[in-house]
Amino acid sequence: MFDISLTNNQKQYLLYLLESDRDESLPTISAYFNCSKVNSKKIIDRMVKIGLVYKEQNIIYLSDLGRHIAEENKLERDDMAIVLQAGLGIEKKSARELANSMLMEESSSMRARLLSMARYFVQVDNRQGTSLSSDEMAKILGPGVSRIYFVVFQEENHPDDVFVPLSMALRGIYRDVEVTISPDDSEDLITFRVKPIEEAYEGNQYSCKPKLLVYRDEGKERVIPIGEKVSIPFNLIKTWYYTGGGILQAALELCVIPDINIDHRHYAKFVFTINLFNLA
Repeated sequence: MFDISLTNNQKQYLLYLLESDRDESLPTISAYFNCSKVNSKKIIDRMVKIGLVYKEQNIIYLSDLGRHIAEENKLERDDMAIVLQAGLGIEKKSARELANSMLMEESSSMRARLLSMARYFVQVDNRQGTSLSSDEMAKILGPGVSRIYFVVFQEENHPDDVFVPLSMALRGIYRDVEVTISPDDSEDLITFRVKPIEEAYEGNQYSCKPKLLVYRDEGKERVIPIGEKVSIPFNLIKTWYYTGGGILQAALELCVIPDINIDHRHYAKFVFTINLFNLA
């Protein structure tokens, strides 16, 4: 971004000139903004003085500097509009108008917040109701660590058991996970944190902690020991679904074996949710 302090009027004039499909002069510009020719001339003369525009035969053109600044402002406005439209469901035209007004606001906090979200939302624009691959999801998240959440929907494969209470082993996993996307060729990972669970049953006190994590990969079962944390490959999740509103979901069947009963072997469906609003 160029370090030039512009007034709201100057920003509006730059955007208008950038997006106009006709030759613009003082009368056409003042008419568009419903501004007197005297006031419009003052604004334009100031923009000429600082090198944002120039005149040729009464036609006003953007200078290279003015075009660069206008294009940056346009990109910011359009990115904010995508967040407002795709994330909040605001109608396209209204989202653009609201983003345009935010671009002109003196306070930059809301603008900065929307722009930080935009890098995620621009990648799912017009993707509502469609699926994304593991590679596409990794690209959206970008290198680094993101915290996402999951819920266990079933512990048995029989439909009647979908809402049975979860086993102690499954309750021994925190419901937030870290997704680590590597900046190089290292493996991308999903990392779970675990905790011991204690509960009383029929007068007896029981303690349990997850011991082994089992998942299926290419038709084979993989068994990995669980310490304080346990990681699995991110690309085990083949498909993510964008439901709209910044929400992406995916499911993966995993088996958590407790330390008190290694014969306990039931797969559960883990449903992961990524809220793009929480990533920024």
